[in-house]
Parts: sequence; C-alpha cells; structure tokens
Amino acid sequence: MEIEVKAFAEDLRAIEKTLKEKGAKLTFKGRQLAEYYALPERKNEGDGFVLRIRCEKNKSFLTLKKASGTHGAWIEHETRIEDPAEMRKILFNAGFEKF
Repeated sequence: MEIEVKAFAEDLRAIEKTLKEKGAKLTFKGRQLAEYYALPERKNEGDGFVLRIRCEKNKSFLTLKKASGTHGAWIEHETRIEDPAEMRKILFNAGFEKF
C-alpha cells in the first residue's frame, strides 16, 4: 500500500536535512513520465481504480492503483512492461481513456 502526502514546503533544504538526519535515503533521482487511464464511466469516481503507465530511464511499468478506503492510500499492483506504446494501444482498445 502506498500513502502519498502532499504539502507546501517553504524550505525544501531544511526538510531534506531533517529527513537525512532521521535516516531517510533517496531511492530515485531522475525524471518519470506518468500517464493515467480509466474507463470513461469511472473517471470521476474516487472509489475505483486507475491504470498508470510510468516510464523512467529505460524501464516502463504498468500499475493498478485502487482506492483502499483510506483517504490518500492506494492499493497498488505493478509489473514491468516491455513496450509502452503497445500497452497504450491495448488500453485504448479495451475502452480505457487517458486523463
């Protein structure tokens, strides 16, 4: 399960310093491209699921993100995909729309 926390930070360096002091480690540095897909009738539902294609460096992943019932927490299942362009075609042909 993943829980995302979004917050405004005036002093990012101070936050990074505090996290390092507490033993946090940076696990990824780079650029990611994320595209989200849903069935048209479920796009605006907060209790459903979405599919995400995420590309970074030379790796791509397909992720199912499903609402867990806890605000801000998602149940995730992820697998590596070889061809993101082909996965997009699969999703479109299965009725999913990008949003």
